[in-house]
Amino acid sequence: MNDEDAIIYLSQLRQIGRWSAEMILLFTYNRPNIWPIQDIGLLRAISKNYKKKYLPPNSFVLLLNKRFSPYCSVATWYLWRSIDPEPIQY
Repeated sequence: MNDEDAIIYLSQLRQIGRWSAEMILLFTYNRPNIWPIQDIGLLRAISKNYKKKYLPPNSFVLLLNKRFSPYCSVATWYLWRSIDPEPIQY
């Protein structure tokens, strides 16, 4: 199942929305190309690192998605770490 199909499938479950489905794919299934554009931490990190206002323009977020693809999950992880450098144990 590709990422979008998996997100749609998981979103049909009770109490699971798009963001939750993306987090499941990112952390549980280690999918390499997840770009959670509804994630506040990601949006804050983009604003900080690219000197954009908060919330960054959707067109810029989609441009970054194309630039980082097919490794959006790695980019997301590094962007999260840029605003919270304290190691987290999972």
